[in-house]
Amino acid sequence: MQSNKRKDKFTVKEAAPYIIDLQEPNVVCEAGKEPAKSEDNNNEIKAPIYFCDPRLEILRKQSMDRIRGEYSMLCEKALFLDQPPKDSFNRWLLERMIQGGVRYPEFLIPSATAPEVSPSMKRELKENIPFRAYKVRNQRDAINNLREYVKKACFWLDKRPEKREIVKAIRSLASIYLEARNIFRFSIDEIVETFEQVKARSQEHIRILAAPIIEDICVNIGQYAAREREKLMKIYFEMSQQPSSSSTPTPHTPKPPPQNFEIQVNNFPNFVELVCKIDSKLDVQKITPTHFEKLKLLYKKHAQQKIEENKQIEAIYCLLQRYQTFFGNARFEGTSLQGALTPNAFEVLNKLFGVNFECFASPLNCYFPQYCSAFPDTDTAFGSRGSFLSFYPLTGSFEANPPFTEELMDAMVDHMEKLLGATQEPLSFAIFIPEWIDPPSNALVCLQKSKYLRGDFVANGGEHSYIGGDQHRQSRDEAKYKAMHGTHVFFVQNDAGYEKWTPTKEKLNHLQREMI
Repeated sequence: MQSNKRKDKFTVKEAAPYIIDLQEPNVVCEAGKEPAKSEDNNNEIKAPIYFCDPRLEILRKQSMDRIRGEYSMLCEKALFLDQPPKDSFNRWLLERMIQGGVRYPEFLIPSATAPEVSPSMKRELKENIPFRAYKVRNQRDAINNLREYVKKACFWLDKRPEKREIVKAIRSLASIYLEARNIFRFSIDEIVETFEQVKARSQEHIRILAAPIIEDICVNIGQYAAREREKLMKIYFEMSQQPSSSSTPTPHTPKPPPQNFEIQVNNFPNFVELVCKIDSKLDVQKITPTHFEKLKLLYKKHAQQKIEENKQIEAIYCLLQRYQTFFGNARFEGTSLQGALTPNAFEVLNKLFGVNFECFASPLNCYFPQYCSAFPDTDTAFGSRGSFLSFYPLTGSFEANPPFTEELMDAMVDHMEKLLGATQEPLSFAIFIPEWIDPPSNALVCLQKSKYLRGDFVANGGEHSYIGGDQHRQSRDEAKYKAMHGTHVFFVQNDAGYEKWTPTKEKLNHLQREMI
């Protein structure tokens, strides 16, 4: 839909790791599935208003902390892992989102949903049993991997008489390296080869023993989360049923709980601090000045309600708290699932392929002012159109860089195939997914075989960059990092989309160069 708004671009500050493009995306949605239009403001597309409240976000964080704590405890006590596999909890959340476990009015904590045994969590835990090796840079790293694996494997097998021959065999294989005084007389290849032999002799036996325990953990975490969600929803609807002097409250506009709260904004040279005080307790969220200004601009552009500074600050605080709750408390936890392309790559996509809409983004990392994202209740006031899997464009050119979790990538490809087959208008998707080839991911295989595939290339590991998911708390230089995995870039288009935005070899080469 074309708007009468101005067509210029601008940056909030030169150092900002994003550009806000005020041009309205040329997006037409399928009939009956387009968000309602405002009666004013040039009929700009507006998403529904959702309820957000800082006090509810604090309660949600507390619930999520309890669920994460239960997961960590089960991994440690039942599987003897030092800590849960990195990002496994966040991938489980994303999987539950696409399987119907996350829906209005709670968009983060999942309800009980089928299958009870999560494929994502089961796969992540299985791959880390009994021990997932660290990257090997020298002989000491290789020896440490071998030592830790033998220790964990023996812990699993030693108490089972029928497995003691396996224990004896792997200890014998590893002893020459583990008992050596001078480890540097061995080559890294020798130690790694022995590590693989030890794994071959023991890992399948351990995984058979661990399988029922892993399934129990998956079921228990699903049930635990459902109970936490139910408790949170009771509070939500108790809030909504409180009498209001202005209007009759509904689940869409619940009245806040009775606690007092205030949010104070403190400006510092390198960051802005939002301090939320609820009764006598404080919670602090930090954001860079450039991202703070970006959010205020997005809110001014998209929020349906009258712009009031206190409401704007509350919305920004809720947004920051929601994504921090989703990421988790550990350093770098969850942020790798929210990486974005570099501004240079986005600029090429816009200029050469007409891209002006992101299928997977957030108000914190978006490049364009409209996009799809995970949390409509916190994000729509900043331009989100909701989940991409519930978005039905008939025409447009889109960028898709999904969180790297297999279930979500599979659902994305399936949705795109249906969209491309449902319209004769120009439709195009530029897709960025990891080059997982051992074994190849299902999404990778499906895209390579797609009848809509018009062009592709692979950006090798170490030769291209992303902007980290915590870019809103870092400087531009700090947020940018080299991707160690390969990224496979696909252009899938219907005939009209191919004619309008042809991905020629020259254009693809130019895009690849700008991903550095």
